Amino acid sequence: MLDFPTNATGNAILEGIKQWVVVLEQERYVDAVRWLYRPPTSGTIWTPALLESLVTNYGLMEPRPDGETYRVTPHDTAKSRGDGHPYRDINWFPPGSAQVNRGVVAAATFDLPLNGEWSDVSATFLIHKVNDRLLVELEDMHVL
Repeated sequence: MLDFPTNATGNAILEGIKQWVVVLEQERYVDAVRWLYRPPTSGTIWTPALLESLVTNYGLMEPRPDGETYRVTPHDTAKSRGDGHPYRDINWFPPGSAQVNRGVVAAATFDLPLNGEWSDVSATFLIHKVNDRLLVELEDMHVL
């Protein structure tokens, strides 16, 4: 599970997410699901098949009309498109905000490298504080 101490930096959490993306690169979708926190109030039930579908179909659940398929490729070999990709960011919510009061302390966005270049498919995450630890929930994966 992506599990961090409460004093973890944003960079440390983003590095952990990067390692999760490496698991997707290795097509270990079962492990990728196991790495994620699933809060009791979560609406989406992430399955290996759902993750694989979203990667394969460029952020969509259904196959692409053109039949093209995608896979996560290594970060260090992905070509930049020169338009702000790859985008990686973490946004910490202010103390006392509605999110923090619900136990969500931050949100993160991480672009995926697909078929050798940085894509418009981004994974978004919520960072939960649970029992003095920070746990990472996959909120969504889609084209931004």
